[in-house]
Amino acid sequence: REESSGEWLKKAEDAMRLGRVGDGVVHYHAGEEEQENYQSDRMYPPFFAAIQAEEGWFDVKSGAERLSAAMTFPGSGPMPAQVTLTVGGRAYGLAKDQVRALPASSMRERNLDPWAVVWDWSQSGAVKVAGREKYRDYERVVLERKGAIGEEKLFLDPKTGFPVKLEMEEKHYLWGQRRVEYVYQEWQLAGGVMVAGSSVRLADGKEEISRTVGDVGVVKREAAGAL
Repeated sequence: REESSGEWLKKAEDAMRLGRVGDGVVHYHAGEEEQENYQSDRMYPPFFAAIQAEEGWFDVKSGAERLSAAMTFPGSGPMPAQVTLTVGGRAYGLAKDQVRALPASSMRERNLDPWAVVWDWSQSGAVKVAGREKYRDYERVVLERKGAIGEEKLFLDPKTGFPVKLEMEEKHYLWGQRRVEYVYQEWQLAGGVMVAGSSVRLADGKEEISRTVGDVGVVKREAAGAL
């Protein structure tokens, strides 16, 4: 028989070894490059990029992720680190103990983290198995759910359970309706958990954001700051 959506998501959790985190919090450093295609000097590549040095914490108990990012932009930077918290399907900015709600577009940083994505899907009560599709040379199991902005698909490797891609339709104020994909690559064991060393956001097949994850470990909850 074909496994249920819950069984597939449990397989993904086990593949990433999230159960081994216990009462701790996953802590990581990453570098991120975002193509500024909407404000470069031409409407065609090459585009200039904004570069971020990131430090993140992910709580497998609550699903909260805290991300501190310092950006370097052409002619300025590194700027003071900006802290974002995503939890419960929303994104918030943290500054001097003040919390402010951020637009839905701020959730794209969370979608670059397959740990957070699988956690969100595991908590959703309306996930179904949509079938199988070939993606990146291999057959994948495809799960579907209705997300905050419409239908979403999560592609899993049927042999290992690792998440391969998150796909959705997304509106953009300048480019209109686009097919957005978050692709998870280069899985490796680090800090006791399995890490996607590279995560890429594609919009209509073109790369917009690329994140490379460096060192990863599990730290005590009090070392993570506000979650």
